[in-house]
Amino acid sequence: MNSKIMFLWGSIVVLICAFLIVLSNSQKDKVLLRLERDVKTATKEYVANENLEPKFNESTVVYIEQLLEKKYLKDEELLNEYCINRITFTKGLVIDKYIIIKECEKELKNNE
Repeated sequence: MNSKIMFLWGSIVVLICAFLIVLSNSQKDKVLLRLERDVKTATKEYVANENLEPKFNESTVVYIEQLLEKKYLKDEELLNEYCINRITFTKGLVIDKYIIIKECEKELKNNE
């Protein structure tokens, strides 16, 4: 009887810990998804306002520094935390494609 109770309590503790870990990871994912959405929106506005829109199936690279300088984005600290460096914008026939490239400054310095 005693070993069954210990097993039950141990299982409950493990389940609670697993739930907390999953919950904390999902909160980080929500922040990242919101940030990526904001970056895509800012890129779309920047490309339209600066007349940088490429022809069909061509790409334009937009750096985060450009978006920060022109005040399309504000949260530089969060962008650095998630290592968002640049965005490749490709003009499609119906849907435009945005590829967010993540490179930390540490990685960039090591590559030089």
